[in-house]
Amino acid sequence: MDGFKPELQAKIMEEIRRHEQRILVLKTSAFGASLILSFGLLVVAYLNLATAAVQSGFLEFVSLFFSDFSVAVANFQDFAFSLLESFPVFSTALVVVGIILVVWSAVHFIDDIAAVRAHKHMALLG
Repeated sequence: MDGFKPELQAKIMEEIRRHEQRILVLKTSAFGASLILSFGLLVVAYLNLATAAVQSGFLEFVSLFFSDFSVAVANFQDFAFSLLESFPVFSTALVVVGIILVVWSAVHFIDDIAAVRAHKHMALLG
């Protein structure tokens, strides 16, 4: 930037810094909103999993394993198939997706917060 006046160069650099700051704030806000939404999805998915486990009888089979251990071990193959048959797969998949989304959103949100703080710190120094 040798051909520019120092005042013009300072204005251009300041406008670039402000534009970068706005983009960082927007990204941070978007990842914060996605963190809140994905956490809400996780809570709903967990409640759905608990309801599905009760409705399918999965919890009754699991409690049977602890209450009548010897009978469950003696008929383990039938017991295992009954567990697999009553396992709420779709609800469990929703919980796993919710956990992945919460972790992904949290990582990006924290990373962007660190970038915003570093950008503000650099602006104070410069």
